[in-house]
Amino acid sequence: MHLMSFNRMSGQIRDKNYNHKAISAALDIGTDKVVCIIAKNRNFYESEKNSTIEIIGIGHNQSNGVKTGNIVDLNAAEDSIRIAIEAAEGMAGVTIDELIVNVSSNNIESAVYEVGVPIHNSQVNNNDIQRALHASYSQELDDDKSKIHTIPLGFSIDGIQGILDPIGMYGQRLNIHMHIITTDTGPLRNLNLVVERAHAKISKMVVSPLASAVATLSLDEANLGTICIDMGAGCTSFCLFIDGMLKYADAIPIGGHDVTLDIAKQLSTPIIDAEKLKVLYGGVLSHVYETGDLINIPLVGDGEKQNFIQKVPKPIVADIVRPRVIEIFELIKERLDNISKSLCKDNRIILTGGMSQLTGVDELATQVFGGPVRRAVPRNFNNDININSPIFSTAVGLLIFAQNDNIVIKKSPKVKKIFKSGGYLSDISKWLRDSF
Repeated sequence: MHLMSFNRMSGQIRDKNYNHKAISAALDIGTDKVVCIIAKNRNFYESEKNSTIEIIGIGHNQSNGVKTGNIVDLNAAEDSIRIAIEAAEGMAGVTIDELIVNVSSNNIESAVYEVGVPIHNSQVNNNDIQRALHASYSQELDDDKSKIHTIPLGFSIDGIQGILDPIGMYGQRLNIHMHIITTDTGPLRNLNLVVERAHAKISKMVVSPLASAVATLSLDEANLGTICIDMGAGCTSFCLFIDGMLKYADAIPIGGHDVTLDIAKQLSTPIIDAEKLKVLYGGVLSHVYETGDLINIPLVGDGEKQNFIQKVPKPIVADIVRPRVIEIFELIKERLDNISKSLCKDNRIILTGGMSQLTGVDELATQVFGGPVRRAVPRNFNNDININSPIFSTAVGLLIFAQNDNIVIKKSPKVKKIFKSGGYLSDISKWLRDSF
């Protein structure tokens, strides 16, 4: 990351002497908020390579111009991003010009495919693996789709599956199994454009559920099997880990903002007041509130008079919230059931993101999915800046990605060199092992 000091609105440069390798920065662009976090790069400081991340600056601002994770107003989104970056820079005392950024669109797609090549001389060597990799990356997408992640899941030789290290093995044909995550090209170009307009550039993109998972999962959870659900404002995204590897990622276009609108419509209250009600009383279990407890709710059209107030029982808010959260969970379950009916009950559920703070949401998730559930906040940081909240999971996960450039899958040193030198691939189990 190149460091320089300049006015982010005008682009006027003011020289500062910083080592550009000393820090890393992450930008979480969501429907409800924009968060920028700057941290010391532990890969630069030899004594801190195995330490927790030290955050030196954070800025967050209300997100405008973003809907269901997509940019819908360039000017408004640019202003929100610029304000968040400037706040983080001011706290950190540095100026950044590149960041790792999340992709929170509800249009992400996940697919697994395999590509094969003949084995020369009947024994697998480095050249065979390079040819298989080249073939896998030569797979063409539709013009309206772009790759975000390409992750190796393993190899097979002559139909024998589950091979992690094929070097030296005999056979006739080597296949590599790849997991590819894509999204629509247009929204990605708009994301890149709006960051450039804020006088920064994107060094890497990561889908939100993967970033949140890296920030919240333990290594055991990733290895034993976990579904991480990031409950955002504009959409709810999720991903599946099995055997320490990312096997699936997806998103649905329903989130916390829809819950707020449900409250506003059903109680005829302004949206800003509906959001407050969601935060204060927006659990999903109505029995936790006393039926006789009443709350005052302003009505739409009240303006500044504050005369039009209705009194409603506290449990009514939970009664409004619960059906929408059930809908979200059931849509996720439906998509996972389409892969395998056993996925939900055989894997634990991790809930993070702003909506995971709703009272009783973990109990409701257990009822829908049937497996163990826990709510998670970011791990792997140790400093005075408080980010111990699920709303920061994506941003912290992005930082972990930013500080682990050379990530590879479980394999022998020979195969590891091939993947590392090519700068290709990302392995989640290695990330988790290095990070925790």
